Amino acid sequence: MYDIKKKIEEGPKLSRELIDLIVENDKVTEATARQRLKRMKAPIKKIKGLFSDNQSLFYNEKIYKKPEFYDALIEAFKLSGKKYFAIINSIIYHYGFLSKDRLAAFSFNPINSLKGHKRIDTMIKELINLGVIYEEGSYYKLNSSIVLTENFSHFKSLEVVENFIAEQFNDWSRGIGLTSYDSAKYYSEFGKFLWAYVSPSYVSTLVKYNKEKMVPGFVVADILIGNKNNMEAIVFFLNKIEVLKSIKTMPTFLPFLITDVLEQDIFKMLKEKGIIIGFVDKMFGVGYIELIKSLINSITNAGAILKKILMRIWNL
Repeated sequence: MYDIKKKIEEGPKLSRELIDLIVENDKVTEATARQRLKRMKAPIKKIKGLFSDNQSLFYNEKIYKKPEFYDALIEAFKLSGKKYFAIINSIIYHYGFLSKDRLAAFSFNPINSLKGHKRIDTMIKELINLGVIYEEGSYYKLNSSIVLTENFSHFKSLEVVENFIAEQFNDWSRGIGLTSYDSAKYYSEFGKFLWAYVSPSYVSTLVKYNKEKMVPGFVVADILIGNKNNMEAIVFFLNKIEVLKSIKTMPTFLPFLITDVLEQDIFKMLKEKGIIIGFVDKMFGVGYIELIKSLINSITNAGAILKKILMRIWNL
């Protein structure tokens, strides 16, 4: 009989992989393999309810919440828990920290109840219970075993720049008549999801009429700046849009992704999906990227200097 316990002790495994191994080695049915997994006892434990296709993650309890446990958990999320991985990766993108009032904008989980989707607050609680993230004042902090580059000053600099760009985008959209004055909201809800920027638009091609009543369209935007913008970084944005498109009663909306740089294949894919890509140097002027880099570096360095001063004071 295949030694499934030994396999799990080599490192945490998803149930799908374990079932396949049992079926292949013992020539039994999947139903029999599942029953064997159900009969697993201590020190083998499992995490359920977080992975696609009703999978569970089996692990040896002696490694629970140790670095090797988190390595396997993150890989499992990447493979079969993509909504959780998107949350984790967004915090990694921000150097290990993310403000509580905007984390939801970097996920594809609704902030309000939506049929078929788990709310973001529920998922955050699950990640906190696993020790993946922690609450620190007004921020969420990623477990140090997970994030390779943890830098609070760099996170704060990205947050300042994101705020600055959101305001610049608002000025730009008003200036071309896309949105109205004093109508924009930052890190606000649209379609039960959180967005960095939300504003109604009365452009004729976006407006609808319901029983002769005008229903405005909406301009929504998210901002990714100052880090690598690969598929893992933008997947939250794509999935939010796909969910909204599937809702028949959703008002017309125009999605923008505002960024400084994109990989060419991702740029092409976004264009094919009808997403408007707002490169900051194209929208706000040549040299804008260098301005952003300078701002990020200045704030990051200022934070590092302040930290050194505080450490000296504490050591007096």
